[in-house]
Amino acid sequence: MGVPFLDPRPMNAEEFFAFTAARPNDEKWELIEGEPVLNASASRLHQKILLNLSLLLGALARGGNGAWEVLPGLGVRLSEISVPVPDLLIRPNDDLKGVECSDMMVAFEVLSPSTAKQGPALEA
Repeated sequence: MGVPFLDPRPMNAEEFFAFTAARPNDEKWELIEGEPVLNASASRLHQKILLNLSLLLGALARGGNGAWEVLPGLGVRLSEISVPVPDLLIRPNDDLKGVECSDMMVAFEVLSPSTAKQGPALEA
């Protein structure tokens, strides 16, 4: 019987995007230091906090000069092996295509007991 070969090298961003494109849309994956990480579903409290933050920031964005936008679930390419997905981010308001950006201005992560133990994923 053969033994499966496991590739010991880190997954890069392009491989990660190909991998997640084949996954169900309701799964939230991040690429952290070359390792794909599946995040658990958010709790009700987590979702309420995120909704309130999104509504508040969205109102500020609409009342401003339109230079920035608020987006949930967008990957932030920090390197070729790290693409974390903050709960919410602010970035320039332009015609972004795709599922990632590299021009985030501010990221928001609502911490739960499980994410608080992970430490800061968006360190630059």
